[in-house]
Amino acid sequence: MAARAARIRQALDTLRDFLTHAARQPLIYLICARGCDGGSTLQGVERIEDDDPCSEALRRFGSSALIWTEAFRAIRIAELEVENAYLPQRHDAAVANIDWESASVEELEALPAFVVAETAEGLGERSLTSWGRLLRSGQPIQVIVERPAGLSLDDLGGAISPDFGFMAMAYHEAGRRSAALKPAVLLKGLARMARSLRPCMRP
Repeated sequence: MAARAARIRQALDTLRDFLTHAARQPLIYLICARGCDGGSTLQGVERIEDDDPCSEALRRFGSSALIWTEAFRAIRIAELEVENAYLPQRHDAAVANIDWESASVEELEALPAFVVAETAEGLGERSLTSWGRLLRSGQPIQVIVERPAGLSLDDLGGAISPDFGFMAMAYHEAGRRSAALKPAVLLKGLARMARSLRPCMRP
């Protein structure tokens, strides 16, 4: 009984700490290059400027995921304890193996969104390799790339990054195209991105 009481207290403390942390979080983390425009005055948006936005998004998501993982584990413990069904020999290892990918869709949708905003030029010059890492990560980080009309993604590659071949294939799987001249199409695509639990890109 003492072990159960300690487990319940720890789960409650973890959930209280998480709620305090969640109350300070924005709805959206917008990560962009230094000197970027827009987003700073939008309610619920925290703009973060960095020399390599894709790497910074991966780092911040990873740090946040550690906090979320502890909360997800506490939720599983609480759900089992409410039913008086927690069996240490069965559930200790299972709970320890929970990470952010074990969360339900509803739990992930309740967490802040991570959005990278880059220009095509910036992506080619400073973020191409980290963009590839982002696409391969499986993390639900959205990428919006601004590029001039008529500029293809192949124009960005050249010999800049040995990962470009892989990223081109990943782009065809994860990416979506739209034009600013078709705002209805753009908005529909952005809505799909917001619901995605995988990396997405919209140039």
